[in-house]
Amino acid sequence: MLPIGVDLGSSAAKLVQLRVLKDGIELSALGNIEIPQHIRKDQFARLDYFSHNIPKVLRADSFKGHKCILGLPAENTFVRHVKVPRLDPKATEAAVRRAAQSELPYPVNEAIIRHIVAGEVYSEGEVRQEVIVVAIPLSTMDAYLGMTNRAGLEVVGVNVEPLALVQCFTGLFDWGTDDEKAVMYVDLGSVSTQVVIAHGTKVVFARNLPRGADQIDQAIAEGMNISEDDAHQRRLHVQQEHVTDAQRDEIYKWTGGWLEAMGQNMEHCLRYYEAMFRKSGVDRMIFTGGQAKDRKLCQSLAQRMNLPAQIGNPMVGLKVGENAKAFLGENQSFRPGLTVGIGLSLGGR
Repeated sequence: MLPIGVDLGSSAAKLVQLRVLKDGIELSALGNIEIPQHIRKDQFARLDYFSHNIPKVLRADSFKGHKCILGLPAENTFVRHVKVPRLDPKATEAAVRRAAQSELPYPVNEAIIRHIVAGEVYSEGEVRQEVIVVAIPLSTMDAYLGMTNRAGLEVVGVNVEPLALVQCFTGLFDWGTDDEKAVMYVDLGSVSTQVVIAHGTKVVFARNLPRGADQIDQAIAEGMNISEDDAHQRRLHVQQEHVTDAQRDEIYKWTGGWLEAMGQNMEHCLRYYEAMFRKSGVDRMIFTGGQAKDRKLCQSLAQRMNLPAQIGNPMVGLKVGENAKAFLGENQSFRPGLTVGIGLSLGGR
């Protein structure tokens, strides 16, 4: 039994536990905690809500043990690319901290800083290391660890969304491990969108874009002169298979501005990657996250990028245990929103 992956999103927390079998990997237990609308923007109220509700989920949904890998929300993590000279690992760490001093919005001695060496790039007339810096304030980390302790969880690892996304697909599918292929993962959330590019298991680019589906609902609400809740419900309705194209177009005609801005941001990410690594582009796009269920949205973004794309469905690579079947109900086969939670639990291997 692998540790519980705890994916703390902006609108819900997902708990996922996998089990390694002789003939594959099983989704053993699954839980979901919807965050009330009125506390979604209050970090400490959310943490208090989690600490009270996670124990209920652990008891009700047949999780085994209390060891977990915690996924830090994108809103609390600082991710930035920096370039440092080619150095040994210890000297690289010192160089990264120096570079982070001018980038971080808080003092480096008040932060936990980790880095990923993405690869060697040619910059300023010399070969340098492209490094992805990941940081979180110490006080914020303490708050999350305090919450998990109150909830009765034992944290055995902490991860961030870009790495968990890649761990999910490279851990479940052979195509994900091909380091000759560049894959762009686009995790569509309610508040923000993660853009991650990986060569097989190696993350070489990561950026959090402050644009999510909530802004789409705002645009629809303004265009149709309805509330944002009504706009959200209408967007959910037109995602169903029996809805006509005309009905979908009536809703999505208000989203042109969002798609234009989002497309530009994604193109900037791609151009940066191509310039740094001197690559011709990515081989495919994989859409994940809770909002990836919106096929019309994914299709529009893929057309804008002019890239082959698919919606990443981790359920295809898993067996489903009886406890998880009971939780999933009829909708067992298509859950792109579980990607990060699955990747977190897989990290326990």
